[in-house]
Amino acid sequence: MIKKTEKVKTLVKNVKLNYMEWKIKIVDINDFQKFILSLDKKTQAKLTKMIDLLGGNGVDLKMPYARQIGDKMWELRILGSQQARIIYVFRGAQIIILNWFLKKSNKIPNREIETARKRLTL
Repeated sequence: MIKKTEKVKTLVKNVKLNYMEWKIKIVDINDFQKFILSLDKKTQAKLTKMIDLLGGNGVDLKMPYARQIGDKMWELRILGSQQARIIYVFRGAQIIILNWFLKKSNKIPNREIETARKRLTL
């Protein structure tokens, strides 16, 4: 039987991190893997697809998939039974994924934006 951590490592490996124009960097890969494990399988698949879409389109990816949330930060919107969000920024040819969470209200909680800002300064 395959352990959950092996499944997550396989899932993260399946997310392409290098694209023609964009390179995706995940600030805290271990925490990101834990987040992926907390999602149902359908949401995990959608998240992988959305990161691929982000890597292929970069700044051209817009609503309903992505939107700017201020301070040059963007949110990647994973819709479905679990409303997952990923906060990221563009730095040169890099997309830096800073924070991820399940959305439970209409507004992004300030603590999630603050976490993203702190990780940006690391």
